[in-house]
Amino acid sequence: MDWEITHNELKKAVIISVTGKIVNEELTQMAIEGVTFAGEIKCTKCLIDYTAVEASDDIFDTFEFMTHLDDLGLQHSDKVAVLYNTDVDYHKFAETVAYNRGWSNIMYFMNAEQAWQWLEEQ
Repeated sequence: MDWEITHNELKKAVIISVTGKIVNEELTQMAIEGVTFAGEIKCTKCLIDYTAVEASDDIFDTFEFMTHLDDLGLQHSDKVAVLYNTDVDYHKFAETVAYNRGWSNIMYFMNAEQAWQWLEEQ
């Protein structure tokens, strides 16, 4: 699993582009780096692009990761759009776990335009 973290100044959002297989330990590192970078530039919006990844975590790892988002430094005031195009059940499960844990500001999208539109809403 590899990733690149950038800042789109026009959209005022951090973009994390991910490739390879999703691996829980690396996912945690990526999330910490993304949250840290966003904090340094005082950015509260993030688009995570998973369109070039393959989910490989089991359901327990996904549940564990999504139930400990606050441990990564994520704030409930932050907005995160996750863009994906494969492994629909995996991503919908992650979104549901996050929502059930009070993270209504994390949404999953299969369409980039819809993801950006949601991020730009107040």
